[in-house]
Amino acid sequence: MSLVDAYYEIICHHRRWYESFESTNNLAALRDRWEKSLIHQPESAICEAMVREELEKHVDVVFPNEGVSHGGPDFQCFVKLPTGQATFFVEVTCITIDAATKETCLSNNIGGPPTSFGLLTSRFKDECRNKAKQLADLSAPGLLAISTLHSAAGSLCFRENAAECVLTSETLITQKIDTTTGDPVGSMFLTTKMDKSPFQRPGKVDPWVLEDALRSISGLLLCPYPSAESSCMRGVLHPNPARPFDHNLLPKVPFTSIRWANNTIELTHLNVEKKTPPPPPAPAKSKLWTPYDGFAP
Repeated sequence: MSLVDAYYEIICHHRRWYESFESTNNLAALRDRWEKSLIHQPESAICEAMVREELEKHVDVVFPNEGVSHGGPDFQCFVKLPTGQATFFVEVTCITIDAATKETCLSNNIGGPPTSFGLLTSRFKDECRNKAKQLADLSAPGLLAISTLHSAAGSLCFRENAAECVLTSETLITQKIDTTTGDPVGSMFLTTKMDKSPFQRPGKVDPWVLEDALRSISGLLLCPYPSAESSCMRGVLHPNPARPFDHNLLPKVPFTSIRWANNTIELTHLNVEKKTPPPPPAPAKSKLWTPYDGFAP
């Protein structure tokens, strides 16, 4: 089955979405360009449609935004508030199936024997670099939605730990060693070089002081779509963007934020429902043995 056949219903929804707006020359050009992308770059076009479909579950209106001549983000989203309305922009980018396979060494098919694989942390950083200019000079916060149709990578490399690695880079298990005796000192702990984070990097003068980067991007939306029915958007907030994004505008999307204090990284998970742990099981009642029970105590 081709990708167009597999995501046919989503493609039809996206066409009807374009038709729901008053026809203008700019809108017609945008629709035609998306149709051409569906022919020549189907993964990118389908990811754009999937992100729009999911955004509509969380906001009141998703409007086509990108200008034909000057580019810009793909969508402008509006959320009704008691005091008026809030808006933000979303640009969509796609990690193709071939690129995800090459980066992670994962097959596109879920299943098979266990295997080692790599994360997409470096690729996420590259996508941010490529799109930072497109999200600059906006009138509201701009989010970058990174998506893929790769089945295994979408299931394994877009989870909560992947969102954390976007902010911290990939961590290392570290142990202090007494160089005299060769014995370990203290407990093991996690460290990071912050070399793969798109939003912060060690300072050139003092590496213990982090410098901000790519501040035009207010945050990320990690959007894996291994099937047309999948829906598991996850957010990452820039710690110091030019235009901060209020995660409460997407209350059902889990977000991860970072704070650097006393040479220690603190991660916070937002919009996550606190699950009440189940009550402990009642202690088993002891049973008195009688000769008629048929067993010995």
